[in-house]
Amino acid sequence: MSASICSPNFALAKSLSITTDVKGRVTARTAQSIAIAASQVTNFCAEVESCVAGASREKTGTIGSATSWTITHNMGTRNVTVDVYSNSGTYADLRVTVTRPSINTITISVFANPGANALNYMIQKIGA
Repeated sequence: MSASICSPNFALAKSLSITTDVKGRVTARTAQSIAIAASQVTNFCAEVESCVAGASREKTGTIGSATSWTITHNMGTRNVTVDVYSNSGTYADLRVTVTRPSINTITISVFANPGANALNYMIQKIGA
């Protein structure tokens, strides 16, 4: 009797074949590498994107009418980059103070109140 077991860990990409005797005891095993080219998978990129989409990697928004904003991004890490730019004129990048009080929030602070909806922010998760 033989059976094949596929590893749920895609990093290993191995298929394990085992052979058993009549009493169900393992008598042999072999591991084979699995290689599937992206071109052999229908809609490969779309499928990968759908898997990644469950784990948010970026957040954008508009802020204003204050000097400090705490934004919840729920990325589970402090390894995020934050860019802030003007929401009018030349849409220039701005120097702001960014702190990371938790693994799911950042705080953006400015010296003076910029006015309603004056700033746009972009938060991006870095790394895995």
